[in-house]
Amino acid sequence: MNDPKVTAIYNQLKYWIDGSQELNASSMVMLVTQVIALVQQEIPEHGKGEYKKDVAMQVIKMIVNDSKLDAGAKASLNLLLDSTVPSMIDAMVSISRQEIDFHKVKKSLSNCLCL
Repeated sequence: MNDPKVTAIYNQLKYWIDGSQELNASSMVMLVTQVIALVQQEIPEHGKGEYKKDVAMQVIKMIVNDSKLDAGAKASLNLLLDSTVPSMIDAMVSISRQEIDFHKVKKSLSNCLCL
């Protein structure tokens, strides 16, 4: 935890560690959303996307590993972090930049799924 940005964001989210906020696979979207918002506040400069993503991943991993969860739950969440969260972050950034048009996605899915 040498990066002061990681420390600053982590300190704002300690309530995830003490159990006052439930930490599980279902709540991961909420945690990632909160981390992304705080990363954007701490690092507002453009062109630092990979750094911001790295900071976000470090913070989320620290929260999971410092939580009061048992070893099995931590292992499961860390697997989720490594496999899914990076793509989730990318998708959230694309949505915030309006690079994903949900009307087109819905129409496309409707055609494929006969909805």
